[in-house]
Amino acid sequence: MTLIMILVARNHIEQHTAPLSSGYFTEFWRVFQTSKLPVIPNENDKRQKILLITHGRSGSTFTADILSSNSDVFYIFEPLYKTCIRHTGKDLLITDNGIKDRNVKPNMTSYKEEVYNVIKSFFNCNISHLPLPALQNPLLFLRPSTWNFTNCLKHSNNSVSTCIKDFESKCREKSKILIKTIRYPISILHNQMLTDPQLYVIYLIRDPRGTISSQIMNFKSFSFTRVGYAAQRICESMDNEIKVIRKLHALFPNRIKVVRYESLAFQPMKKTKEMFKFLKFNMTLKNLEFIQGRVGKKNSCNVGCSVRTNSKLAAYRWRKRIASASSFKIDKHCLNVYDKMCYISTKSVKDLRNDKFPLMKSCGFEGYRI
Repeated sequence: MTLIMILVARNHIEQHTAPLSSGYFTEFWRVFQTSKLPVIPNENDKRQKILLITHGRSGSTFTADILSSNSDVFYIFEPLYKTCIRHTGKDLLITDNGIKDRNVKPNMTSYKEEVYNVIKSFFNCNISHLPLPALQNPLLFLRPSTWNFTNCLKHSNNSVSTCIKDFESKCREKSKILIKTIRYPISILHNQMLTDPQLYVIYLIRDPRGTISSQIMNFKSFSFTRVGYAAQRICESMDNEIKVIRKLHALFPNRIKVVRYESLAFQPMKKTKEMFKFLKFNMTLKNLEFIQGRVGKKNSCNVGCSVRTNSKLAAYRWRKRIASASSFKIDKHCLNVYDKMCYISTKSVKDLRNDKFPLMKSCGFEGYRI
């Protein structure tokens, strides 16, 4: 009976190829979602899943592009963007601005529930039961692996089911699924890892001074007059995340890794090899050429681009741009993070601007260097 119901539902979807903009199809999708038809989870999926989590402007695009240079990887870029807006009204979890929908009453409980399902569904290449708004994500357009999906949804002569089937088919061709997100609530990570033994996690962290100043300049997430408040909020979050990651590392020592962005920027080849070893990726000549291209091109780029004229200079460009008063305020609120991740505060403007004054030191985390 269950199989018959599923086949009938599938045939019904395929017969109704109304465009996405059609009121009929939107209503049909709603009815299909709320029906009691069973959804069979892909629990036996043996694909490797890699979850790259961090805060915005922390080098995650650069890092994820390196990981996705592996030909076996299917890369999903920021799948939680619309989910975040739907449940919080904003496009970032920590921001004064970024308001996209003032009619939304923030609900972190419902947000976490949907995040868990969205991440699991994308990892399993099984997205047909997700809420339609979660799929209408413009950021998926920014990477080749998901470009066709968003482009398909935009064309009025395509049905949602057609777009989904094509996406799932391409996703299943790959043996490794990579999700990069700056909107993941760390409190659900334990359950996500517990229920999927194929899930590997990379927690990427950047010097809070670089993250916060870059967010303010590029995302306008806070005004510089509120930099102290921004530092307090973001570093409280980072500090909590580090504590959670440490606890999870004890439970899943071979499936979770901390990467410090500056270490990757200063030693891209060495740190890439370490990440590839952790993920059991093969390092090929193509990978090495890709990395060299990412750290050696002369092009400049904005949000969503990872080409770096010089990865070391890119990591510390903020030193020349940030107001010294702002840097000192960040120091004040982020000492716990500095202590855990081995960043160094500055005592003077001279030290802040001096490229030879180190802002980090060698650092160990649960038995390895970060």
